[in-house]
Amino acid sequence: MFIPGGLHAARAERHQLAQIARAGADLFEIGLAHHDASLDGPVIQAAYHRALIRGNVLARALRAVEHAADLRPTVVMTY
Repeated sequence: MFIPGGLHAARAERHQLAQIARAGADLFEIGLAHHDASLDGPVIQAAYHRALIRGNVLARALRAVEHAADLRPTVVMTY
């Protein structure tokens, strides 16, 4: 399951990841927001844009990766 890292507040993101894991996701792919996500579609581009506006993208994405890795195998997607 692909999740753009740092999109939501940390508590909400942890809850979202836990719910997705309980629903049966086998692994997580956490996307690190990038200002030029031209290889992605408009939905992911918009999510990355919102994450970048929130700031602290790397720190927030790393927290998401850390939590996701506690739940399921996890990979990070970046440009």
